[in-house]
Amino acid sequence: MARKVKCPYCNQSDEKENMIHQSTSKRYWHKECLTKKENERLSNMSEQDIAKERDKEERKKLIEYICKLFDIQAPTGFILKQIKEYHTEYNYRYYAIQLALEYFFVVKQNDTGKSKGIGIVPYIMEDAKEFYMNLARLKNEKYIEAETKTVKVKTKKNRSNNRKKKLIDMEDI
Repeated sequence: MARKVKCPYCNQSDEKENMIHQSTSKRYWHKECLTKKENERLSNMSEQDIAKERDKEERKKLIEYICKLFDIQAPTGFILKQIKEYHTEYNYRYYAIQLALEYFFVVKQNDTGKSKGIGIVPYIMEDAKEFYMNLARLKNEKYIEAETKTVKVKTKKNRSNNRKKKLIDMEDI
């Protein structure tokens, strides 16, 4: 015989196996009651609370992505400092930082071995933004299908040799 627990939302007792355990409140809920409670909580939230909730989720996903990208267990203090700096000073969203890193290391196929942190983000943000905006525009215009095709964009940079060697005549010296 299973132990009976009480749902905090509807106050009805039911067997433990038929209910969902919520680790944050350490309570057991009916599935329907839990979804109703979450919907009520979300509807009562202000714009700022929703933005904070979104930021928390995006930050978790960014840290997971960085750990996977650099093959580390947890981000270093330096990386966390960079994340905070880009979010507060540059006003980058955590998701934008993640997309910029994805653009630089996955799309452009740069090596992560040399990098000690994510300092490249401010330098590639505009290129990444342009790339993903073009990708979204192409998807909206139905030129490509997201499931079947991959778009690879290569850009050529025109480099002119700005440094010209100056010839020094040793006899004039």
